[in-house]
Amino acid sequence: MKNKNGVPVYALGLSSIVLFLTAVISYIIPSKVFEILAAASGFTALVNWLTISITHFFYRRKTLKEKPDRLKYKVPGWPIINFIAVTFILIVFATSPLYPGQISGLIGSITLFAFLVIIYIIMKSKKLIN
Repeated sequence: MKNKNGVPVYALGLSSIVLFLTAVISYIIPSKVFEILAAASGFTALVNWLTISITHFFYRRKTLKEKPDRLKYKVPGWPIINFIAVTFILIVFATSPLYPGQISGLIGSITLFAFLVIIYIIMKSKKLIN
């Protein structure tokens, strides 16, 4: 939602909260903050790619059944390429606890993801988003 001046107030508020939490973390565990944030951002990027791969698979399958003429681009290796991408991403998630430096990132990423899901549910229930 934007205010009358076009400022995305919810995005600004959420960014401010995350920035504040980052500052708090940097005071609590200053020697680990970069490691946690770097690993968490990497895991978050993997979650994004996982979501993109899964969404692409289901979208393309449905569109091929219902309106195949809408798909102008033939994806090389589809649908196998989607399964390969999802498999490798899940392998990274599954093996990350084996590396001590990645555990904090995994926990940070899961925490961030849970936080965003909670914010989404709250905003959806208050009809602030569609």
